Amino acid sequence: MTPEGVRARSPIWTPEGKHLMFLADYRGAREPDYDWWVTPLEGGTPTKVGAVDVFLRRGLTGAYFGGALFDAEQWLADQDQVLFAARLGDSTNLWRAPVSRRTWKLTGEPQPLTLGAGLLLHASGSPDGRLVFSSLIRSFDIWELPILANRGQAAGELRQLTEDAAADLSPSVSADGKRMVFESTRTGKRLVWRQELPGGRAIALTDAPSFANVPRISPDGSKVAYAITNWGPPRNFAAIYVTPFAGGAAEKVCERCIAPWDWSADGRHILFGMVRARHLALVDIHSGEQRKLVEHPTWELWNSQLSPDNRWLAFEAVLGPGVESRLFIAPCRDRGSSPPSEWITVAGGSHCPRWSPDGNLLYFVSATDGFPCIWAQRLNPRTRRPAGPARAVHHFHSARRALAAGTACVFPKGWRRRLETRKHAGCPLFGVAPVGAGAHVGHQRDLQAVHVLHR
Repeated sequence: MTPEGVRARSPIWTPEGKHLMFLADYRGAREPDYDWWVTPLEGGTPTKVGAVDVFLRRGLTGAYFGGALFDAEQWLADQDQVLFAARLGDSTNLWRAPVSRRTWKLTGEPQPLTLGAGLLLHASGSPDGRLVFSSLIRSFDIWELPILANRGQAAGELRQLTEDAAADLSPSVSADGKRMVFESTRTGKRLVWRQELPGGRAIALTDAPSFANVPRISPDGSKVAYAITNWGPPRNFAAIYVTPFAGGAAEKVCERCIAPWDWSADGRHILFGMVRARHLALVDIHSGEQRKLVEHPTWELWNSQLSPDNRWLAFEAVLGPGVESRLFIAPCRDRGSSPPSEWITVAGGSHCPRWSPDGNLLYFVSATDGFPCIWAQRLNPRTRRPAGPARAVHHFHSARRALAAGTACVFPKGWRRRLETRKHAGCPLFGVAPVGAGAHVGHQRDLQAVHVLHR
């Protein structure tokens, strides 16, 4: 129903059953351009509804994944209204938006159908006007799990580090384990927060009108890199800023950059991906000079991390819409990027690769056993190719607490890397935030990994 390369999701039937409406990005511009589209079943040119920009100007964000990802749930035939869930402030409610069946265009402002606290989702309407939906209570919190980092073995029980009704996401910790940054919705919008460990008080580090996310603290704990995302029109999508951990003026170091994935060991460079995520590169935070490490003409490259010696790069590649991601390792060249022919395949259907302190293990999240769990792959110390099968490090086979997709990290003792899990009541949910922190050379064996839990 859509051309190859188009990101499309959440199709619903129009009332007469001859068209489909769905959320899609037809990639007509350099920035993502998600909107609702209507296309005839027998083929033809799809029509852009023009809904998403209106929703964003109203202050709404997507219920499930935030930003511009507004998933339509049902077309209410008797009212020419489309039912969807959206977040406004700290609550997620059901909304309806008027769409003409003659022009397939939005004809007015969205209106709320519910005004509840928490998460009101998964709605379905009957022909006589009745509505059923889920009311969920969910929270993301930061946890830690002691492990033997260079052995790939758990060494203790989960311990909770944050507990509140907001979503605490994307934690990143300094090399000495004394400073942590993370993103949180505690004030109703997603901001970057800082906290001294152990037991310090969390303090907001940013106060931007747009989303501030994917914070990464430098190895020495003095600086914090984060992405500012502008979902509302004009959609400038993202830029990377660096600010002191103690607070102060933020400096833009990269324009049109989607996320700061990692810091170099010396704290001078940031590993990042561009808006279209076709390559991963380093940017010098002082000069602004950029150097590509890997690139691909069609694959999107995400969730990357430098090895402890900064000679290798582990990253996740999305091979196409609806295709499972794949983990690769590539050598870091002094000049030029490593071509795909030099990439080493580590695992398929996996997320969030993270190096062990000695660089001989690669941790990742995989649902190979039906649940997102933490796995580790032993690597050849010289070639960094997989040596033997991957082994499970910790399982999350619980209906109420499970590891969120794509979010595991590791640090040696005195460091902490973060992973996210979820703990929920109601139907299954999954995490939305990629996680990782700056790589740093280390030789300690014990480590702590941290989780965000969904409740």
